Amino acid sequence: MIIDKLENISLYSQIPDYVCEFLKTLSEDTPCGRYGLSETDYVNIETYTTKTISEGKFETHNNYNFLLYKRGLIKTSPLGSLIRMI
Repeated sequence: MIIDKLENISLYSQIPDYVCEFLKTLSEDTPCGRYGLSETDYVNIETYTTKTISEGKFETHNNYNFLLYKRGLIKTSPLGSLIRMI
């Protein structure tokens, strides 16, 4: 997990240049929707009201990258410390 400012995205060499360039174009006025970046890569932009802590549950992103731009508090926990609930 990377926790950083979007302005530093170019520091991460594993992120393709075309992704960095697209992310740099984002603003508060960018409409929600799906933006295709390549044949296999895309960005979903969504806006929503978050749940309270008591309503929420942990989630993982094992098969894709997840960028969260949020103002306020973000709660995280190491994957190994979580208990699988079925």
